Amino acid sequence: MKKWSIGWGMTQECNMNCEFCYSKDVRKNLKSLGIDDCKEFIEKNASYIDNINYGTGESSLCDWWYNLIDFIRTNYPQIGQAVTTNGYLAEKMDKSDYIKQIFIRCIDEIDVSLDFYEEEKHCNFRGNKKAYKWAISMLEKCHENNKKTTIVFIGTNETLSKDNIDGLFYLARKYNTKVRMNIYRPTSISSDTNKRFIADYEKIIDIIYYINKKYKVLSLSDPLFNSILCEGSKIVDPSGASSLRVLPDG
Repeated sequence: MKKWSIGWGMTQECNMNCEFCYSKDVRKNLKSLGIDDCKEFIEKNASYIDNINYGTGESSLCDWWYNLIDFIRTNYPQIGQAVTTNGYLAEKMDKSDYIKQIFIRCIDEIDVSLDFYEEEKHCNFRGNKKAYKWAISMLEKCHENNKKTTIVFIGTNETLSKDNIDGLFYLARKYNTKVRMNIYRPTSISSDTNKRFIADYEKIIDIIYYINKKYKVLSLSDPLFNSILCEGSKIVDPSGASSLRVLPDG
């Protein structure tokens, strides 16, 4: 039986104010499903689901999300569960032992959004003065609890400097994580703001060369970049073949 990886947005809410946000328009005016609808979806489709990554909005802001992941782990432990977070989950864990225990028991993998290794730059980029503190705290908690973790950053002309790449890999080494670059692809280029964040092709090529030479590329989803730049890395692009995305409204 074919199994699917699901990228599932639990909520349209987010506590960041990123200029570059590519899901703001998509999430605008979306009415989120309730926990009963989500449980019903899992019950009907569990046999088709390999794993779920909760993203799009900041899932930790959704109060019933913790109950849902507990429900899935209890009743369908074969389903892997991961979350992409800006780090706010760490603050929720500090305030609630229940949430901390849910995290330890139910979440298998964490993607932590961190675009700059310098605090001021990351906070300004994300439009939240606590953004860096939350991200680092989340990395610390993942390391302490031996969770599989990835630092995820948006590839723009601003973030793709060699100094910043070295800084992110320094943090990755410190907290025993991988690093993933999501090249910025705007859903609209109608404004100068969106255009400003589109990375130059030459800069992308240059930085992938740099990463492959100084560190190690594990996979590239783009077959062209992979064939030109990196020997022996795995080509992975499951979009539409084994992965799908569900928005907060279902």
